[in-house]
Amino acid sequence: MMVMWWHQINKPIAAFTLIEAVITLGIVCALLLLPTINYHEQLELQQEKIAVIAFQSNWHNLVNDSFLYNEVRDLSFNSQKHQLQFIDPVHPERSYTQKLPAELECRLQKPFIRITCGEVTPQKIIFTSRTTKQQFKLTVQMHWGEIVEDKT
Repeated sequence: MMVMWWHQINKPIAAFTLIEAVITLGIVCALLLLPTINYHEQLELQQEKIAVIAFQSNWHNLVNDSFLYNEVRDLSFNSQKHQLQFIDPVHPERSYTQKLPAELECRLQKPFIRITCGEVTPQKIIFTSRTTKQQFKLTVQMHWGEIVEDKT
């Protein structure tokens, strides 16, 4: 009786072996690391999109500021410093800059865009990514300066 009881306690139980556990752990780790493979490319793409959205917001603020104060505002691109300059010629302390990601190039039709009392001539502003070759084409509408993004 004691022997039967001993065999019932010590009977083999189905379980993972060490090799199966290591293989399973390896598969789980590989699945967890898959999203990080493309991380840097996705990071650059998101930074480019954020820079374009920030530009649209800064442009809108510049046009509104020009309209509200009934003054002239300028926008220019400094290629040496790789930044956009939002210039208030009357009050230089209110001017500000927006640094662009290194992979993002900006092209303006003219060296600078002048906004007079909230009105502006039609312009094309093109941001081109060196890494993804994607272009963000923005069109400034005549007079009231709203920006329309051309889908590419």
